[in-house]
This record gives sequence, C-alpha cells and structure tokens, in this order.
Amino acid sequence: MKVLFSASTRELELSGTGQEFLRLSRDLRSADSAFSLFEDPDPHPYETALRRMEIRQAVGKVKIHVPADGVLEIGGDSDSMAFLAENIEDFAVSASGSYHWHVEHFPGHEYLDEASVPLVVMIDGSGES
Repeated sequence: MKVLFSASTRELELSGTGQEFLRLSRDLRSADSAFSLFEDPDPHPYETALRRMEIRQAVGKVKIHVPADGVLEIGGDSDSMAFLAENIEDFAVSASGSYHWHVEHFPGHEYLDEASVPLVVMIDGSGES
C-alpha cells in the first residue's frame, strides 16, 4: 500500500491491492494500529510518498490528516471508523481497473470530520504497493 501527498494542495492518494484494502478495513474496525507504507521514489504528480500509516481511536468523526512528520493519521470514534471501514471494504471487493473513489468532507457528511484532507482511493494492480 502506498500513500502519496501534496502539501501544496493538501490532497492524498491511497493505492493498494484489494487484499491490502481489506486489511485496512479490518484495522479501522480494531484497536490502534500502525504500519509501514511503500515509499514510491517517484510520487509524481504528488510531492512526496508517506512512509507510515497510523490508525487511532479518537473522539468524533473520522479525521484523515498528515502532520509535519510525514505520517498519515486516521482517527475517529468507533461508529465513524466502522462506517469508513465498510466503505473501504465495499470498494475493495467491487473496484476494478482504473476505478477510483474520492473521500472528501461535505456539509452533513455522516462520518468524516470537516478538517480531513481530501483522499483519492485507487486499486493498484502493479503489485508494488
């Protein structure tokens, strides 16, 4: 799994295999976890490849953000995290080819905090993630 980030646009791209997204879905439903990511040496058109993802139980809706240390942090209460996990699981089993999914806050969003960074989720068939 890899995560590319643009600090100038505050956008993320998360790509991985279907199996990696199923694992992420399980991690989002469980207690805190952390794991290393594939560090793409050429993150174009983004600026950097993040090296680590941390998942934390927290208060409130899911917040997806990147602090200055280059780590993707995802945190929220159990109900909101379960909602995101279910969406990721559905994406993992139904997506194919170049299909992608935008995870972005909008007013009234059911599980995403307004401070979350926009995220594009993509299936990666290259096996490099």
